[in-house]
Amino acid sequence: MSANNRIGYLQKVIAYTDTTSVDVGFLPPNSYVTGVKVLVTTDFTDGVLDVGKTGTAAYYADDVSLNGTGSKSVTSTSAWGNVESTADQTTITAIVVATGTGLAAGSAKLVVEYAYID
Repeated sequence: MSANNRIGYLQKVIAYTDTTSVDVGFLPPNSYVTGVKVLVTTDFTDGVLDVGKTGTAAYYADDVSLNGTGSKSVTSTSAWGNVESTADQTTITAIVVATGTGLAAGSAKLVVEYAYID
């Protein structure tokens, strides 16, 4: 019997108040991140988003601009394609970082795509 390859998604609404790490969800064992998308619905004006895992805030995406609305360009960091967990779940996290005079508004939808074998 062969293993089944699956694609999964984690979604989280990110607010301008998420300036400490928030949990997005969990990767199942034997999975790896294949993409990150950020859809800004309300302009943050002065902010960026880091997407990572517990202990490494910018493991998957670093300094994604949250200025303006619409789909944002996300460049991977070093980890895409690496198996993230062989025995345990891996917590995916996100954090908004102020880049200017401060954050007074902002909302975005974060989508993390991953592949796994069940």
